[in-house]
Amino acid sequence: MAGTTSTPSERGITRDGTRCVVPAIPPCDFCGDGTPGPYDFHTRMGPWAHGCHQHWILYRTGELGVGSGQLWVTEGAADHGDSQ
Repeated sequence: MAGTTSTPSERGITRDGTRCVVPAIPPCDFCGDGTPGPYDFHTRMGPWAHGCHQHWILYRTGELGVGSGQLWVTEGAADHGDSQ
């Protein structure tokens, strides 16, 4: 049975791996108060996490890109260039 493949842009991921289009933005794993966490990133503590901009700056291991992290944007916001 032949599988289907899709390009990253068809899956909602930018070619450089810095942004990903998703249906909803999860809360920041660090704030604990429902603050949106649009960054999905590898933390300097080891595990990956969802974080707000402040916590991404504090705990990231590098810039956005494959293997470091992505900025998640909702389908509607992606159409308007917004981050949430």
